[in-house]
Amino acid sequence: MNTEKYDSKETLSDRLNLFLSGFEKTYGRNEAEKSLGARFEGVIQRAYEKTGQRVVILVDEYDKPMLQAIGNKELQDEYRNTLKGFYGALKSMDGCIKFAMLTGVTKFGKVSVFSDLNNLEDISLLKSYYDICGITEQELNDCFADEINRLADENGMSRDECIEELRRRYDGYHFHQRAAGVYTRTPYL
Repeated sequence: MNTEKYDSKETLSDRLNLFLSGFEKTYGRNEAEKSLGARFEGVIQRAYEKTGQRVVILVDEYDKPMLQAIGNKELQDEYRNTLKGFYGALKSMDGCIKFAMLTGVTKFGKVSVFSDLNNLEDISLLKSYYDICGITEQELNDCFADEINRLADENGMSRDECIEELRRRYDGYHFHQRAAGVYTRTPYL
């Protein structure tokens, strides 16, 4: 949801339509599915049927439309109604979904687009998930040693200098207050 500037009523619907259209090319479309929520349900159902596997859903920055509409009650209400119907597919298609992860900065209970869902669990501050959205220093060293060495050579740095620069730019995101920071793809500016 991060790639748009949500400043008009149509922006959210257009973004969701684009998202759904891409998956409908892969999994098919039922013309009877008119609403965005019904189309999302259909995509989930057909993906499950086609693959024989329960689906995994990732929605990055689920709350961006609502956040960008702060101060515009009419647009907030419009987005809330659209998202409530869209995300409602998560409950109705629960049997076809293995895992769904929604990221955002707003606690989902406060947004009310999920008021119909009672099967969501907020893992934001659970220590056992502290590294779910990043790379730990151990993983960085174990899995990317060759890439780190190449990056260091290409930039005229020692390996230690390169790791320190990676740490400076990408480390520090904490999902739990007493856990180590994880490296994330968004650099600190």
